[in-house]
Amino acid sequence: MFYESPNRIVRTLATIEDVMGPQQQVFIAVELTKKFETSYRGPVAEVRVELEEKLEGSKMKGEITLVVAPGDDQEEYMAEVAKGTGFDPKRDSKLTINIIEVAKALNSQVEMGEAEFRSLMKSVFPQVPSYHLAAVVRIVRKDGKESR
Repeated sequence: MFYESPNRIVRTLATIEDVMGPQQQVFIAVELTKKFETSYRGPVAEVRVELEEKLEGSKMKGEITLVVAPGDDQEEYMAEVAKGTGFDPKRDSKLTINIIEVAKALNSQVEMGEAEFRSLMKSVFPQVPSYHLAAVVRIVRKDGKESR
């Protein structure tokens, strides 16, 4: 998963298609957590064509999150690496964090201003972009204190 510039997204998809093949699965989210959130999902070749047709000479705007599924050869490679360590990813771990649920739990436990709460969330989730955390904080703070 990574964040891509709206100006480069079509070229990035073309590169993924060249390197990993046209059937490589991708997911693109534009303007996550916002009013005009849109998403595209499927083989990279189809998603690239769909975006090219939608844009037709205009520029895409907004924040873009791109998720690339692991390719078949990547899974085999990771399995080979993990075999030497005794780590089996299917057996040993699978972790999914719902940031909004964590934020709701924290919000119900602490008394602090919005800026302090945003700072706390950034320290808990340093890998998440600030603008995403700000949206999470707004959602939680809007719902939060009344429901305690």
